[in-house]
Amino acid sequence: MPSDPRHASFTLSPDSSQPSPTEQDASRNPFANNNGGETFNARVNEALHHWRVPGLALAIVDRHTVTAHGYGISQVGGGASPVTPATIFDIASMSKSFTAAAMALLVQNEEDEALKEVKWDTPVSKLDPELQFATSDGDGRQGISVEDILSHRSGLPGHEESLLGISHADADTPESVVSNIRHLPFAHALRTTYFYNNLMYTCAAHLVSKLSSTPFASFLQQNFWDKLDMQRTWLGPDALPTAEADAGNVAVGSIYATSQGKAVEMPHIPEPEGVGAGSIQSCVGDVARWIHAQIYTLPPLSQDSYKSLRTPRILADDAIPGLTGMSPTFYCLGWEVAYYRGVTIVRHDGSWAGFASSMVYVPEREWGVVILGNSEDAYSAEMEVLFHLVDTLLGVPEGERFGWRDHYDNKAPEWAHVQTLDELFPERAEHADDEPRTDPDLETFVGSYANTGYHRIRLAYDAEKKQIEIDGRDRSYSFVWVVRERAYGHWYMLENVDPASGEKSTMKCKFDAEEVSGKVKRFGVDLYPNSGDLIWFEKEEGE
Repeated sequence: MPSDPRHASFTLSPDSSQPSPTEQDASRNPFANNNGGETFNARVNEALHHWRVPGLALAIVDRHTVTAHGYGISQVGGGASPVTPATIFDIASMSKSFTAAAMALLVQNEEDEALKEVKWDTPVSKLDPELQFATSDGDGRQGISVEDILSHRSGLPGHEESLLGISHADADTPESVVSNIRHLPFAHALRTTYFYNNLMYTCAAHLVSKLSSTPFASFLQQNFWDKLDMQRTWLGPDALPTAEADAGNVAVGSIYATSQGKAVEMPHIPEPEGVGAGSIQSCVGDVARWIHAQIYTLPPLSQDSYKSLRTPRILADDAIPGLTGMSPTFYCLGWEVAYYRGVTIVRHDGSWAGFASSMVYVPEREWGVVILGNSEDAYSAEMEVLFHLVDTLLGVPEGERFGWRDHYDNKAPEWAHVQTLDELFPERAEHADDEPRTDPDLETFVGSYANTGYHRIRLAYDAEKKQIEIDGRDRSYSFVWVVRERAYGHWYMLENVDPASGEKSTMKCKFDAEEVSGKVKRFGVDLYPNSGDLIWFEKEEGE
């Protein structure tokens, strides 16, 4: 292909037996065909247009050769730079693979006496007494192990709304997240249910730092990024050199705001409370090096460590109906595994702050793909492009391929649907006579409410709109909650508004009031409907 800043190709091994990029099999690399990938590029650009994605970078790992290409622009709005293989994206939850690998490095270290207790089945509370958990007698919570927190099977739900972002007066750190874990309720018994949990990965990063006596960013840099020549990878947007942004090399995340009819930029701020779960900034070429290391089980990790990282630990998702030849998906340690048409698909995705990413490798074929996008809608485009490449690799006839675009187009109305009052409360008619029978004065509900794990919230009354609002924009997972219609008694519909996009969802909430005086004692939110209880905030004295 002629010199093009959007295109790059390099070799990761001096093995002369590997074909050059111009001689590669087009079934493994679409840029190897006679037109240099023009047909494939047109497919990708059309997918970006359909899914309203500003930009995307893609890298294909074909044995020891990496071919990368950029599409679209690095940010919405005027003056944006084109995406190139050098463009830096937030890789979001793909970062978890590095956290799990960091722990694996400690587990395999048998020479250091201080690390002799660090095993996959070691209870994390034994490694750090700070990691105690909310528990009832005999439920085994103190037995939560290293592999439990890395495989999302601890039984702890997400609790993302508990995290305090950097704009909060008491912003969270990894240490405060670890300390706060003990105040958060579990939803399921240990090792029975898959429940994705970012907080546990922050705990894992904290453990790595504490056990190695090394800052987590330095641990990753010294043990992985330097050794694998990942020179364009950093931990946190605040770690990016100013020169990268000045050169137009930093992508800006976006989300499509339906209310505005356009994509809008998402603020990209540091998230120390999310270290370990996300926050790594990188380019497709560097992540391709990481994929190459997984395929060829390269140092510093041992063969046994690589095997452990991709061993299934718990069922994560059932197979997609209609996706012929695909097994259910299992979560491992920082990776997911599924089996598709006779091969192993090892992967992890990421989505955060207007970015979506995906990385996949097929060990039996010594092949992988990395896709990074600067839109939360990029995930649908990535799946469409990724499985086109996988199906081409495996020789799946066009007529037998799954329709990813139709699949996500059909899912869109379901995802966008906002539950009505009657859908949230199907039992509503049966409680028509519950007290109070008329709407209470919402102004009497205002004040400060506190939950030890979720901290303090403020219920404020908007006299013009005649509604209660709770401003959580200083949380890591920012929100605005609005108390809407009353269902019955003291049950209400709570509207959850995404401050960035304006998108809405609804959930149940309840005011617990004294029967005689009607004075509110606490406010509960049904954040995790399957947990058996609400997240309760107690009204503070004097409010």
